[in-house]
Amino acid sequence: MPDPIRVDPRTAAAAAAVPFDANADEVSAWWASLSQPARDRLIAEHPPALGNLNGIPAIVRDTINTAVMNDDLARVADVAGRLDVPVDAVMKSPPQYGLSNDDVVRYRNAGQAKSGLDHDRGSDPGNPRPVMLWAYDPVAFNGQGRAAIAIGNPDTSEDIAVVVPGAGSSVAGGWLSAGHNAAINLYDRTVVAQPDVDTSVIAWMGYDAPDGFDDQRIGTPWLAREGGARLAQDVNGLWATRDSATAPHLSVIGHSYGATTVADAFAGSGMRANDAILLGTPGTDLARRAADFQLDGGEVYVGAASTDPVSWIGASGSVPNKLNEWLGHPFGRYAGLGIDPAGDGFGSVRFKAEVPGAHALNLRDHSHYYDVGGEALRSMTHIVTGDGDALSREGLVARGRRQPHFTTPRELTIPGLGRIRLPHIDTRIPGTPAYIDPEAARQ
Repeated sequence: MPDPIRVDPRTAAAAAAVPFDANADEVSAWWASLSQPARDRLIAEHPPALGNLNGIPAIVRDTINTAVMNDDLARVADVAGRLDVPVDAVMKSPPQYGLSNDDVVRYRNAGQAKSGLDHDRGSDPGNPRPVMLWAYDPVAFNGQGRAAIAIGNPDTSEDIAVVVPGAGSSVAGGWLSAGHNAAINLYDRTVVAQPDVDTSVIAWMGYDAPDGFDDQRIGTPWLAREGGARLAQDVNGLWATRDSATAPHLSVIGHSYGATTVADAFAGSGMRANDAILLGTPGTDLARRAADFQLDGGEVYVGAASTDPVSWIGASGSVPNKLNEWLGHPFGRYAGLGIDPAGDGFGSVRFKAEVPGAHALNLRDHSHYYDVGGEALRSMTHIVTGDGDALSREGLVARGRRQPHFTTPRELTIPGLGRIRLPHIDTRIPGTPAYIDPEAARQ
């Protein structure tokens, strides 16, 4: 389960009345019960935990989180300015200047969050994207940080998409900016697709992702399950700040290890959304089939490029765990991330997601799902805007991967006897992985 929200002692007095242990609906009711002066006092004091509390309106969260972020930047910068020393000097030896190592972590990750806001806002001062710092905890996950930036207001938008990244992603590592354009590319396409409908896309860096492909934890599901619990808590909290008469269409998108996290949020932690979108998935862990997502009338959509090697990992099924057992559990009590949702027996809707010009497995093809002009982003735009049926109309549905088949000929020609019709058999070979990909033939 997610860690308890920390209360900063510097604002403990203001935070004392906040129901931190309540669920999102209870928090929403509590906030609505406050007088405007009481709300204004809390916002002015901006206790850090309040900005991360599900059930608080998004505009209020943004105001509080931005104030906390600015405090984190000013704490180091003010000391450096007062003593007339470079900021780098303060960061190298914080105790010498009356600061802590946590203050340095806060400063660095506040800078990353600010860069993310600037990045998502865009470079056109006449037409900036509307951004909000929806979540902010710079010292979470041993200094990796936790944050979420919303483009558009999730409390008022008709369509909401939550974007979850995979391994190697963190606030400290720059996922919120530094050329990571998943959220802005998706948001921009939805604006083009439906200019008169408000959409919110949330870039959610809210879990402790594996550090990279060389992180041993990437082959196990534990971070995905822990992250799934956090994701479900935040996504389910989105419903609490909505008018029940204006329920949004909500999609949750996971890429790579983030797709495993999304699957676990649905199957293991009861996340509520209309549709799931899984991109380059190494496996769905707790979800063995689409029905395990428990979507109410929605679909599990899958984008899996035939040349993306990560998307093939789940085709091996239980092999990673069997190997882990045989080797004496070097990865812990369980290894592997489950099965491939692009298989034709999973029950998902697979959409076309091929990389132009690709002809063989290439790890770079794991990172093209949000490319502008690509068929994957085109498909996701339809799904996020509530028009998943357009995939069929526009020929964007892809056939699922399948097991090899045992097939016999329909007839046999024998000299002197001519053609003889035979019983035709076409059946899957039991126990074989689904490694036949019809999409590969389109390259």
